[in-house]
Amino acid sequence: MLTPAPVVPASYFEMRKQGTVLRLHLKKSVSSLSDERILDEVDTVVASLKEHVPDAVVVDLSSAPYFGSCLLEVLRHIHEEAGRQGAKMVLYGASPIAREVLEISHFNRLIPLVSTEDQALKSLVA
Repeated sequence: MLTPAPVVPASYFEMRKQGTVLRLHLKKSVSSLSDERILDEVDTVVASLKEHVPDAVVVDLSSAPYFGSCLLEVLRHIHEEAGRQGAKMVLYGASPIAREVLEISHFNRLIPLVSTEDQALKSLVA
């Protein structure tokens, strides 16, 4: 079994490559325009996608009970780059409030949203 290796440090996302999967763990809530700093991380995540070319990107939202449009914009950019690289993307661990934000904004139609990491990984092989 491979030990996950750090990809790049970041303040909002912890990024790790495990096999052919790039795992992104959102480390804190992104609640308002005051958290626009997360937009600065888009370039870092996209560069990591280009450098490591994963088969899939799995995003753990469990540490962010709520978030706003800044995170949606980041997720959209990551999804677009993942698609250009031919990688699938799955979100998991969203709180009820975060799930509602993703559903109202129709992100759940763009990027699959499941409850657990196990479901996320299983959905990649389906």
